[in-house]
Amino acid sequence: MGRSINSMVRLGVLPVLLAVFILAVAAASTAYSQTEAGITPSVTCGQPVLNLNQLRVYWASYADYTVGMLSDDFSVDNSGPGDALTAVVNGTINTGGVTAANIPIQLGTIPEGGSVSFTVEYMIPETLGGGQVFRSTIYMFAGDACYNFYNYPEPYPGPCG
Repeated sequence: MGRSINSMVRLGVLPVLLAVFILAVAAASTAYSQTEAGITPSVTCGQPVLNLNQLRVYWASYADYTVGMLSDDFSVDNSGPGDALTAVVNGTINTGGVTAANIPIQLGTIPEGGSVSFTVEYMIPETLGGGQVFRSTIYMFAGDACYNFYNYPEPYPGPCG
């Protein structure tokens, strides 16, 4: 099939543009609720700071290797303020004819100070062999407790850019 494990693993050293994913904190605000004791803070609103970390790149099985499905494990850390709600990996833009096979990926809630892990499965075309690399930008969105939604690193432009 023309695939070399060594050359394709080199694909795993993806310059996945992860540094772009770290975003500055938007101003946090707090919503209040009325109780018998007075007004008390109930939720923290504001754009969660999400950091994407690439964990490992691998062929999950020989069958995946033969069809060109490369697995790439990531984690997303939330340093607040507040929880990142309804988080979804909603797209990737890739070079070299590579496509992501399992997008969208529902991540759910990422609590403040917590993280979630996920795997992107890339379909690597045979034409991208011999130690060539590809780039992938991963896009996601998440909301805060006040129903504001945020895009990371920016709104997903779609497969046509």
